[in-house]
Amino acid sequence: MRKFLAVLFTLCLCLSFGAAAGAQETAGMSPAKKAFIKSITSDLEIKTRLFEKSSGSINVEITDISGLLAMDLKFKGLKDSKFLLNYKLDTPAKKMGFNVDANFEGTTSRGDAFIQGTRLILSRDIIQLFNLLDRSGLNNNHPMPEYLWDDSPELAGLWKNFIDSQNYQVPPEFKDLLVFFIEAIPDEYIISSGKETVLNLDHEGFSDVILSFARKIESEPERFAAVLAGCLDTGQSGSGLLPDLLRYIQSPDFPKSKEEISRKLKAGGIEISRLVVSRNAGADGYNTVVMDMNIYENKGAIRYALKYKRAGDSIKGDLDVDLSAKSKEIDVSFNIDGDFEQSPEMASADYSCAVSGEKQDISLFGAVLKIHTKSRYDQDVTVDIPVLTPSNSKKMLSGADESGELKVVLNGNQVNFDVQPFIMEGRAMAPVRNLAEAFNCRVSYRGDEVHVEKADKLIILYLNRNQCTVNGREKWIDVPPFIKDGRTMVPVRFIAEEMGCRVKLVGNTVFITSNSDAITA
Repeated sequence: MRKFLAVLFTLCLCLSFGAAAGAQETAGMSPAKKAFIKSITSDLEIKTRLFEKSSGSINVEITDISGLLAMDLKFKGLKDSKFLLNYKLDTPAKKMGFNVDANFEGTTSRGDAFIQGTRLILSRDIIQLFNLLDRSGLNNNHPMPEYLWDDSPELAGLWKNFIDSQNYQVPPEFKDLLVFFIEAIPDEYIISSGKETVLNLDHEGFSDVILSFARKIESEPERFAAVLAGCLDTGQSGSGLLPDLLRYIQSPDFPKSKEEISRKLKAGGIEISRLVVSRNAGADGYNTVVMDMNIYENKGAIRYALKYKRAGDSIKGDLDVDLSAKSKEIDVSFNIDGDFEQSPEMASADYSCAVSGEKQDISLFGAVLKIHTKSRYDQDVTVDIPVLTPSNSKKMLSGADESGELKVVLNGNQVNFDVQPFIMEGRAMAPVRNLAEAFNCRVSYRGDEVHVEKADKLIILYLNRNQCTVNGREKWIDVPPFIKDGRTMVPVRFIAEEMGCRVKLVGNTVFITSNSDAITA
């Protein structure tokens, strides 16, 4: 149910923020649904040049620190601190530069960061600034070069998004997914008055939509698989998520009526008391999104309200979000409230943000922030990327020495691998069989499943999927297992911590330690 709800909530957010459907076939849809899609599509016509060439800033001021947090020297100094981030963007040249100014405890510090293509560059000053804010201090025994850098292929997606945004393009797969979802909504929940089209759901209605969406997936699996695979950019039909959804939808565990779904959601702690998306019939006018959700029998709540007015290629509106949660240990609340506006060559926003925590009427922590952002199109923007040399820079996060080798040491003994471990997306990756056998585990394969077993522990990993299970309990890993040189590579930290070990990366060595005598290298 959680995976299924994740897909559904994603689609609801698409509706909330105006993700659009294009010129898909709408034959058979009710007039109200057609009007709903058309009104959402119109937001894509809002033109902006801010993703092409621009400069801007984000200004954050911590105006208050309260509760017991204010008595902690670690945080007391944050009150009245100010942080200013200025940026410059040149998408055609694939360059972006950041400058951070921090006024902290009466001292002003600054640092720089840059993106050039798929390379991230951090100045020594910004690393020192991060260390200062983290209160960890600087290690003077290890002098730092002027710049640290790393190549991150994921940054290619950043430039693609900027280019798509400046060309007003939304991937057709996302458009298809939204249409698929709207088609599944029972007609009674989307009403058009001619002036506006409204999607209006209470908890029973939301449960009905879940049931209708599930039945549509079941009746059109090939279409949904193709759309979903395109959205996830996997190039594989279903991308691994659809089979899980279908198995669950078709299992005896899946509710067979909206009443059953309603009860199951409430039992799981979710109750949607209201979800209203109101879309103006024309291109110009007001649009609103309001959602009220209770969590775990009023032990928590989410209140979300978005309202904006469009006039041509300009929009202006306000956002108000309240979150609260209660437990035996602590009551937490969070609020963000403010307004925003955007035109083709300008955007700005002003928000106030407050967070607090209490226990038995004692204030544990509290903080109030003021956030102001602004950006403008700048045809003459220039981003000066520093020239890196062996003497002024060093590759970061490589976790490797000059030979390029990453070592794994378990309880003082180096683990041998038949495929060299390496760092990927900040995670140490190593062949699963060599690593598991170092923990006295057995490894077996069942299709795309990798089973790691030891005593009362069973870990099931899935190739190219972030989901896994540990003794039947679903978990998530940052980097999914994959095949390299005929070996299945897995995150070292995940396997080690599931075996009750501590993990630390020092230089080019991953140190794994355990108090268990049963674990030997």
